Amino acid sequence: MLDRATGIFAVDPASVSRVRRWLVFGARLAFWPLALLTLLALALVLGAYQKEYKIAGPFAEEQSPPAHSLILRVPREGRARWWRQPLIGDDAKRHQSLLELRIDGHTMGPPHSRLQTIRNGTTTGFSHWGPHVIFSLPPGTKNGPETIATISYDVRPRGWVTFALAAMSTLLGYFLYNGMVRSLARRYPALASAAGRYARLLAAGLVRIPSLIMLGICCLGLTGSVVYVASSLYALSTGWALPTTALIRWWPIAEWAADNEPYLGYLLLTCAGIGTVVTWLAGLNLQHRRSIESDERMLWSFFVWSGFPVVASAFVLCISAMWAGMVRPGDFDYANIGGLVPFSDAHAHLAAATAAQEHHRNAECERAALGHDLQLSI
Repeated sequence: MLDRATGIFAVDPASVSRVRRWLVFGARLAFWPLALLTLLALALVLGAYQKEYKIAGPFAEEQSPPAHSLILRVPREGRARWWRQPLIGDDAKRHQSLLELRIDGHTMGPPHSRLQTIRNGTTTGFSHWGPHVIFSLPPGTKNGPETIATISYDVRPRGWVTFALAAMSTLLGYFLYNGMVRSLARRYPALASAAGRYARLLAAGLVRIPSLIMLGICCLGLTGSVVYVASSLYALSTGWALPTTALIRWWPIAEWAADNEPYLGYLLLTCAGIGTVVTWLAGLNLQHRRSIESDERMLWSFFVWSGFPVVASAFVLCISAMWAGMVRPGDFDYANIGGLVPFSDAHAHLAAATAAQEHHRNAECERAALGHDLQLSI
């Protein structure tokens, strides 16, 4: 019986060699497209491709009564593709527009200028705010149909796309062509000794990058969870009605984290994808495979006791961001308790309040978690 079981689970060396050859063949097929995409992404980051729109005047006045400032609307392109940075205007939080403006061939600048300075007419700067560009004409330029405003911006990939392409291309290139590099090193030992040493150190570091990123995320998440729970308890003791929103109000970093929390999943999926590729390629090198296995055991032991508080705090932070009045893509703002988000479903809340005043309960009143209390208060 034991001999039969051993024969069942035995691995044929020829099959292993065949699988290895197919893996190497597939990796070589993937390497050159990835390398080409990486070069294209780097070229786009450096401004290799621009989009341009020409808009003829006259342009609308930005204020009433009129001042020096004029306003035009940026042409809408629809939703940007997943790999591309969208054209977003300046805002009070984190975005800075990439837009460039020329009036009759005259380059306007600096961008991101203060609105009051533009309105005073003391600058040729402009401000891309939301879907509009606010600017003042250069000296001697009339606001007429002969005046042409040219809007242009660099088409750039998202940062995580460029990083993922560069990391995967580097890893594939090392694991596929390290033998070729070694043969060159044997031919030119004097020149390649230092380069080979640094290349081995670089490869060892690149193999551990996904694990280190995940460890850093876990450490930051655990530290943030402790701070978040402590601040919420303090806010509860001082009488905050919604204590889990207090840290978002007090600390700009917490506000930034709450604003960007919907994108955390993309970061985790990117790290998981890169980690999968690294684990697959590390199987070609025994030393690297052992290093990755050691890192995985460390991450698993760390996440066993830190995973729940991190995930629970992220979930509560996500809900609290809506309660704090933050409007984010994908949030169910219309379903907030008591309509605590000021920009959500305003017509339905107004209709519900009007119906409650007339002692009628419509669907919104019935659905609201505080509908009965709201009716009693009115």
